[in-house]
Amino acid sequence: MKGRLKLLLPALLAGLVVLLTETGCQSSQHKEALLTQAGFRSLKPTSAKQTALIGSLPRGHLSSLVKNGKTVFLFPDAAQHLLFVGTEREYQAYQQLRLKNELSMDTKATKSLNSDATNVWSDWGGLEIPYWGPEFNDPSPR
Repeated sequence: MKGRLKLLLPALLAGLVVLLTETGCQSSQHKEALLTQAGFRSLKPTSAKQTALIGSLPRGHLSSLVKNGKTVFLFPDAAQHLLFVGTEREYQAYQQLRLKNELSMDTKATKSLNSDATNVWSDWGGLEIPYWGPEFNDPSPR
């Protein structure tokens, strides 16, 4: 069993690394999809100055700007030369979508890890409940 665990542990760690990497790699494209779904508008720059302004915003991050007393949220897509723009309402919708998506991804990851753990530990006998209390050390059959 010890050899099997040695083989499975790297596989579990690799799976976790892939999961974390995928969420990082897809974040920009995924973020743009969520922003669009939340109602953000995508604007194409019409001048070199606007293109430069898109390039000056931090990549992969939302920025806020107060204009005429109202907060506007900006997300640059330098690769496609677009600027996603939304108000407080779209920003709140985006946050809700993002949270819902993260919970969904966490649930999937947990199910996968639990499934792997069940397969690994199913070969062990005697792991029935209770794991504690006076019955734990009692060798008599139940």
